Amino acid sequence: MAHVRVRFNQLKRTYGYTVFHKILDPNIIFSLYGLCSPNVLFQCKTIEEAEETRIQKSEKQIAKRNKKDKFYKKLEDSILQKGIRNPIILYARKELVKEKLPPVYRKQGINLLCVHGCSRLYFAQKHNLQISCVICNWGTVNDKGGKIIHSDQEFYRLYKDRPIYELTEYGIRIYEIKNVIQSKIPSRRGFF
Repeated sequence: MAHVRVRFNQLKRTYGYTVFHKILDPNIIFSLYGLCSPNVLFQCKTIEEAEETRIQKSEKQIAKRNKKDKFYKKLEDSILQKGIRNPIILYARKELVKEKLPPVYRKQGINLLCVHGCSRLYFAQKHNLQISCVICNWGTVNDKGGKIIHSDQEFYRLYKDRPIYELTEYGIRIYEIKNVIQSKIPSRRGFF
């Protein structure tokens, strides 16, 4: 069977979700991939314990990588000097939240999962910076105040560094994005 390319204006009918753009407070978003695996947070009894664990694990990963090539130092400096260049990708899907989000975060009402741009999200949370988000919404969150994305052109206009992406039944998958920190960031899972 041949692969059929789905367009933004066909997503609701084909896969049951819409995509919109919105600037958000980073503290209402949970990072599904990236610096700290959510699996270690499932054992935490309180949000304070979970956040302390998340920050300790993340800082350990950052120090390890910075020792190698100073990637996170360059990224953080770039964010503080020039802002966050590109939006992060979020999924708002009840089944995914129930399966992947540790209970202490669910109790806080968090229902947005970051699947691309988790390092940018970490530094936005650390420095309390508003962040540009592209949200794949299966009817889980209110898109009021956001702008529905209807075309590739509208999607690309949000980016300073043009991504290679695919619209799938699971949401937007970013495969590659060129940026100023590294000339090319390949992705192991289709997410970075």
